Amino acid sequence: MAIESAKKTCWPHVRISARLILSAFVALLLFVFLNVLTSTSKLAVVVNMSIKMKSDMLKALNDALGSLPPDTASISGNVAIKRFTNKNDMERDYTNWKETHNERERLETGSITSYGIQDLFMTNSVSNISQTPFSTDKEYRNTVVPFDVLGNAFNSSEKTRKSTCFGCFKHNFKYVIENDNICQETSYTEKVSLIIIILTTHRNVNSRNALRRTWLTYTKENTGKVRYAFLLGESNFPAHRQSVIEENNLFHDIIKEDFVDSYKNLTYKTIMGLKWVSQKCSNAKYLLKTDDDMWINIPTLMASLENPVVEERLKTSIAGMCTQKALPIRNRQSKWYASYLSFPEKMYPGFCSGTGYVTSVKVANQIYEISPNVPFFHLEDVYVALCVRKLGLRLAPMPGFNSGRPKMDPCVYKGPKLITAHQLSPTMMQIMWNRSCNKTITADLLKRIS
Repeated sequence: MAIESAKKTCWPHVRISARLILSAFVALLLFVFLNVLTSTSKLAVVVNMSIKMKSDMLKALNDALGSLPPDTASISGNVAIKRFTNKNDMERDYTNWKETHNERERLETGSITSYGIQDLFMTNSVSNISQTPFSTDKEYRNTVVPFDVLGNAFNSSEKTRKSTCFGCFKHNFKYVIENDNICQETSYTEKVSLIIIILTTHRNVNSRNALRRTWLTYTKENTGKVRYAFLLGESNFPAHRQSVIEENNLFHDIIKEDFVDSYKNLTYKTIMGLKWVSQKCSNAKYLLKTDDDMWINIPTLMASLENPVVEERLKTSIAGMCTQKALPIRNRQSKWYASYLSFPEKMYPGFCSGTGYVTSVKVANQIYEISPNVPFFHLEDVYVALCVRKLGLRLAPMPGFNSGRPKMDPCVYKGPKLITAHQLSPTMMQIMWNRSCNKTITADLLKRIS
């Protein structure tokens, strides 16, 4: 009886203790789980996380969802946000976004061709090809021009690209959208130190919005010491043209000319950017050219540009992720294919990856001024290097520039070493921007652009 009585007396206490132990264990798990979630050395580890979001963040992520199918639900209130559990998830997100982007770009170009290097394989006579893309085949066929895209005279028997010419590549296009006040300096704005030109396409509005809400916020809506402009050619679709007009009416940050916007015409787009900087932004000290899937670490870049050694170097060079020698790719299946007609030389004169390179506005002006005497080449970063060679200037490798995507760690992307990273989708861009790093980053980096 005494034993039974003791059991009845002690058993409730045993049950309570077990509950306490279980509760403590669950609490510990939650503590570890939340610490992992808030760890700033990891991008994310959960697939679904219910959080309360501010309206501006909701809008940013809804814009990012715009690249998904129309029936995809938008984000509102307490939501489950997809996070990347591993590298494969992250790569899949970028691949899906890039494939959608490339397909949109192909469809946008439509039936209009660029009449560039690739069209040599579809034309019997090289001498009939113009350096200028026309809006219709009829306009193209009935136009007589003095030079072909290879830089050869109209009646020349030469059928390979020349290394130099005189006035064979004139950028005779008209502005559709100009925004000549972007680099204006007033009592309400700061003195311009850096102008960033960003190559984009009409349909890639989600990428532009992602940039505006992330690293382009350092520009203080184009009133700070860093300014920017998105570069576009012309679209074959009236709806896309109207959409860009409305977008520009809201942000006033787009530059556009009337050449056909296509991958084969990126050289036209880059030269347009250099022309615009020469004409409308000559008061800036430095120029950075990049693309709309790039992460730019503005504080670290500005710190680098304040280095006297870098400042002196950029007076006579362009810098980035540069190679001094490179072989042309002769595989026709490659995105970067170059035929022997378009580039007969065995080696490129090196080039700085078009994903991001920086130079002084003075050098940018020189490249634009020499470009009429350097025959067109469809790979814009190589073309710029050809202009650099003709000017007798240099290509300068610069630490921090990456043509790939380093480990997705906010301590890396917001740290003092990385300047550029490639292949970030709009979603990845916004997730990285909203992550923070526990490691102490010197405050002077932020002060440089404040």
